[in-house]
Amino acid sequence: MLEHARIADHYRFADIFFSLEANRVKGKNLPKDEAQQFFASHLARLDNLGVSRMEQSEKRLIKNRSENITLAQTLYTDLQRQALNSSTVREERKIYLLHPQPLLAAS
Repeated sequence: MLEHARIADHYRFADIFFSLEANRVKGKNLPKDEAQQFFASHLARLDNLGVSRMEQSEKRLIKNRSENITLAQTLYTDLQRQALNSSTVREERKIYLLHPQPLLAAS
């Protein structure tokens, strides 16, 4: 995903494919692509390891790895923003909403 995110024309397709709300990063309005999914799952895994019984040196190692993953996620998020907010004019992203209740033809 890193190579695709570096090329704005390629990454715009990810923005289209991940357009549903469930496929967006909460609060950032960015696609929750494979890289974002990796960051989230890896951080959860490291947090779960952090609560197990370990020596202090192992806990420091897990904490440092978690901080590095968070930094990588921040850098990747900036790369996503750059790819989607390039200087070229593009059409607004369409938001597709699904109605929770079907609409009647008579109403």
